[in-house]
Amino acid sequence: MWRNFFENPGLVQFIHRIAGYLLAIFGVVVWLRGRKSAHAATRFAFNAVMAALALQIVVGITTVLYAAPVHIALVHQGLAVVLWVLIIRARFLAGYPVATSIKGS
Repeated sequence: MWRNFFENPGLVQFIHRIAGYLLAIFGVVVWLRGRKSAHAATRFAFNAVMAALALQIVVGITTVLYAAPVHIALVHQGLAVVLWVLIIRARFLAGYPVATSIKGS
């Protein structure tokens, strides 16, 4: 039974798709909160995460529609790494915002 979660292509695809849906919903919720930041760098970081997430979804759907050719699948994998880095950056800026002057605004 446990091998199905790793070796059954249909179940692996289903789990990957459901995880993607949940991450997309969670990403929108976090973006809605992050874009309210008073710091421009933090807002930009969360907007970058949302843009990368949207691109990741499009590339993921494209990967499925074309039956996972290697070049598209590699782009999907690479974009996942970029998205992860952007998420870490946005989270860091949310916790430790860049000091700015209110005089410049």
